[in-house]
Amino acid sequence: MRKVLVRVCLVSAILTGVALVPGAIVLGLLFLIVPGVVLIAAPYVFVAGVASLVAVTLFGRLSVAARLCAYAGFALLILGLATAAAWQINRPLMRDWAQLSADDHPWIGDKEGVRAIALLQDRRAASGNPVLCLTLCQRLLYTGTAESVLEATSPADHDSPIDLAQPVIRYRVEKRASCPPVTLPDGVIRQSELNVFNKRQLLDEAKIRIAAGNCLIAERATLAESDLVVVNQVLRDGHQPYMRDRWNLALDTLSARRLTVYRIRDGRPMQLSRETAMTAYPVFTPLLIGLRTGDPIDIELGIVRVPKKNPGEDIGTFFEKAFGLKAVPIGARAPRG
Repeated sequence: MRKVLVRVCLVSAILTGVALVPGAIVLGLLFLIVPGVVLIAAPYVFVAGVASLVAVTLFGRLSVAARLCAYAGFALLILGLATAAAWQINRPLMRDWAQLSADDHPWIGDKEGVRAIALLQDRRAASGNPVLCLTLCQRLLYTGTAESVLEATSPADHDSPIDLAQPVIRYRVEKRASCPPVTLPDGVIRQSELNVFNKRQLLDEAKIRIAAGNCLIAERATLAESDLVVVNQVLRDGHQPYMRDRWNLALDTLSARRLTVYRIRDGRPMQLSRETAMTAYPVFTPLLIGLRTGDPIDIELGIVRVPKKNPGEDIGTFFEKAFGLKAVPIGARAPRG
């Protein structure tokens, strides 16, 4: 028995080494599939073979009943150590997860009296220039949800309060005989707005409305002139546990985006909601080796991680739920200026 296990360990160790070569598994799967499956299974066979060899060496001379009990206890010990190791490795990630969402609370406000809506986003959350009036801004205006939309960059310090004296660009719709020029880039939809608007290229609609005299006016203002402030920020941008980072047990995989809503009353901001959407990839157990894919043609071995998600709400979903904002057809009537 011991000699057989030694041979199994040697052969599986060699195959595991081959499997670790970049592209080896893909090539194996291309050649009749079986070689690739063998390479995928090799690390598991090697780990099981080594554990069995150690157990046989330690407990092989015991009676049958005692040997079975010893094997079971040894297996439980290994699983316990693996679980404890994963818990220890994931402690910093889980601590940060709990801290980021500690003060979150759902929407407790209403839309009554909200005429001016401010959107404060950082460049990563806005997927570009945060002061341009793009799809969400235009929808708020051309559906009559808001009389004006104020756009600006969110505070650099994620924990700092909003500054009502902050300069912003205010957009509003006004009926005129001719419209002044306004920055309106082609084919741009922010990533945070895709859920509501379903990836449709909607900027042509705004151009049609502008051509009809429903002008999109841009002017300078301050944050104090808003009734509702929505702050959309990327707090952390974690690494994806693929390819070159697949063996890094200490890899920071936590990504977090926060949406905070304030109501301005009597010149003071009052927080109405805060939701932090997070995604992370904690280590499942350092003993297991699984597949990680990056490019569709790349299949590599790596530490097994399990996705952990707290979806939260993006900025488009918030306005859909709280204000009933929907995409409308191009032919719909615009509000009068």
